[in-house]
Amino acid sequence: MNKTRLIANETISKTIFRASRMLETSRWLDVNRALICKSISELMHELLITPIVLKNENGITSFELATDTENSCYRFNGIHRAMDYWVIQENSISKITKGKDACDLNATDFFIELQHTIGITSHNLTRFIEEVYKGLYADCFIAAKGKLTADELADASYQQIEQQMDGHPWLIMNKGRIGFNYTDYIRYAPEAGNAVRLLWLAVSRSMAKFSCMNHLSYNELISSELDEETITHFNESLLLNGSDPTGYFFMPVHEWQWNNKLIFMFANEIAIKNIIPITFSDDTYFAQQSIRTFFNATHPEKHYVKTAVSILNTTLYRGLSPDKLKVAPMMAQWVSNIIQQDAYLKQAGFVLLNEVATLSYKHPHFRQITGSPYQYNEMLGVIWRESVMKHTKENEKPVSMAGLLYLDADKKPLLASFIEKSGLSSMEWVNAYLTAYLQPLIHCFYRHQMFFVPHGENVILLLKDYVPTRMVLKDFVEEVQLA
Repeated sequence: MNKTRLIANETISKTIFRASRMLETSRWLDVNRALICKSISELMHELLITPIVLKNENGITSFELATDTENSCYRFNGIHRAMDYWVIQENSISKITKGKDACDLNATDFFIELQHTIGITSHNLTRFIEEVYKGLYADCFIAAKGKLTADELADASYQQIEQQMDGHPWLIMNKGRIGFNYTDYIRYAPEAGNAVRLLWLAVSRSMAKFSCMNHLSYNELISSELDEETITHFNESLLLNGSDPTGYFFMPVHEWQWNNKLIFMFANEIAIKNIIPITFSDDTYFAQQSIRTFFNATHPEKHYVKTAVSILNTTLYRGLSPDKLKVAPMMAQWVSNIIQQDAYLKQAGFVLLNEVATLSYKHPHFRQITGSPYQYNEMLGVIWRESVMKHTKENEKPVSMAGLLYLDADKKPLLASFIEKSGLSSMEWVNAYLTAYLQPLIHCFYRHQMFFVPHGENVILLLKDYVPTRMVLKDFVEEVQLA
């Protein structure tokens, strides 16, 4: 065996063993127990399971949950909270089979044993378990990497906090990323914390559709994202390719999307030069929790870039709908006009991160097929969204609202650290939070008959001295509804 082959085999072996080392036995058992704990809480809240009460002492309720398997059940303790939510005590969970306590818990077994109780088909359960396995691996990776303490995270940057999150707070299969292999996961998952570069394409203006808010044009947008030297280089690349630069838009895409979808599914468009790859960006980016949205690490004030990534994550393929892209800037313009003319919202410092521009490219063949699955028509597109850093004052700290639920290795929440460092009482801090977050939303509903879906990943809190003072809402265009 020659030296080159030996080096290649050694590199592959290191990658394989590094991947498997994440699956240390005790760590695997810990993440399985944690997922079962979360699942019980969410399934009870959604009334998909109804365990029987064994006893209730000192505010702690003991439950028994029967399974579809005879002589098998789960027992656990929970504490009732507002809005009919149960906080399950993780260490109290046990599985009883034929009267014997099984020490080790397995999340996959849990869902299989409750298939009929929950009412899930075998097809959906199989797909669900695939996502669960991918999520459990990610949980092991996060545990192996090590978490910052809540006190450390309270003083961390916005992007550091984003990289410490561990998926959607209440979705059970919250980071399946079906389509990523291990190498993709290490490279592109937000918790991996790796900076990436986006691939820039030139796409034919006869095929692609550009939309923007009133104050902007395509040339102004590109000039804000790329410097003059880079634009000149892009144009020269097209000329060398025998193509007229005036006939193209420049579009950034996710490297995974190019390697796994575009190079194959858009082969005809590439062959006839409707799509021309140019080069990777000079700027580096970090993936946000949504996987497909990128924060510019080189120039944080530049726009977020939201790309199509045709992986299955949290029940959906994460492409971008051309129809929605077409109207997104117009919707942003409409909502923004309402906000700007509202004296209360201006005084409250309420901010919407506008989706200022979009570029979409419909597949020429899939779009001709009536009823084709949505993911085949959402493979190529991009959204440019305002960065929170554009709206952050010098003494303000942006924090994803989902981050408030972060628990460190000692189970201390980030929320507790913020309260302690602020010097306020818990009630004072929560009142400040509700004033910054809830009041603007209530005002939008009653004053403008408009409401959003402001979950933790769509809301960024702006903190001053560890206290929320105002809030920023993002990703609102697709979800804004009129009452």
